[in-house]
Amino acid sequence: MTTLNSLTAQALTTTGAGEIPAPLLIILALLPAVTLGVVVYRHDRNEPEPIGLLLKLAGLGALSGLAAVIIELAGSVVSLLASLLLGTIGYIVVDNLIVGLAEEGVKLAIVKRYGFNDSNFSHTFDGIVYAACVTLGFAAFENVFYVLDGGVETAITRALVAVPGHLCYGIIMGMYVSRAKAASAQGDHEGYKSALKNALLLPALLHAADDALLDFVGIVDVDLIDFLLIMMWICLVLAEYVLGFVILRSESKRDAPIVFAETPSEQGVPQAQQTLSSAVEERPTPPQTQQTQAPAPSAQEPQAQQAPPVQKQQTPPPPPMA
Repeated sequence: MTTLNSLTAQALTTTGAGEIPAPLLIILALLPAVTLGVVVYRHDRNEPEPIGLLLKLAGLGALSGLAAVIIELAGSVVSLLASLLLGTIGYIVVDNLIVGLAEEGVKLAIVKRYGFNDSNFSHTFDGIVYAACVTLGFAAFENVFYVLDGGVETAITRALVAVPGHLCYGIIMGMYVSRAKAASAQGDHEGYKSALKNALLLPALLHAADDALLDFVGIVDVDLIDFLLIMMWICLVLAEYVLGFVILRSESKRDAPIVFAETPSEQGVPQAQQTLSSAVEERPTPPQTQQTQAPAPSAQEPQAQQAPPVQKQQTPPPPPMA
């Protein structure tokens, strides 16, 4: 896995991890993620999220590192093909794009599956909290292996560079996840798809650019070019830190409830269908024909006098014959 730790391997001579007990190294590896998680949580001033949900997301984020490794191994075939066709530079670009898309993709999948539809997702800042927890869980899982292998120097370097970098990706991702949630609540399918696309692509491209700049160092045996690449990487990292901090502060101040559509059953229904449904519902129903029945005659009303029956006159029998 291509990571920012490659700079540490070139710039520092690490001491053996055996000089410090492994439990202490694990604590050093987890401390940056826990500290940054607390910072993000304290910015959630309106209806803070349940601790249980956040721990669940962080744990799933840690496990997502395994899925990212599998995807990267499958993508290595594409990277080798790019190496044959495009050379070393093509290999670096393609490989880091695959790594960025794989790692940020699994993080977004966790947020979408276990946070997006949760009933606690009710404010615009919640998406940042969820994405930050997943991202920091991923970074903590990854950090443990590097620190156990590299020691204290690696722990310090990654605490200042790698873990905050992952958080910046998560903050950007979470901002667009919240926008996707707001668009979904209003039935805006285009806004929903656009926000989710940005939630994946922007963090993935920044991730790939961070790693690629360091991988380019040393390819050309020119000190000036290596110096410029390192300075570009430092400027990019600082820009990400500033951007992440600004987004965190501004979105925390603008945190507001997510406004859902008037009828919950119409969420996600295209506007044309909503208009047609409203027209059908508002169409006046034809008045029902009332059958009038003749009133029953009252007992007090006099009945019509009936004509007396006609009596037949009886004809006298004929006289007896002689």
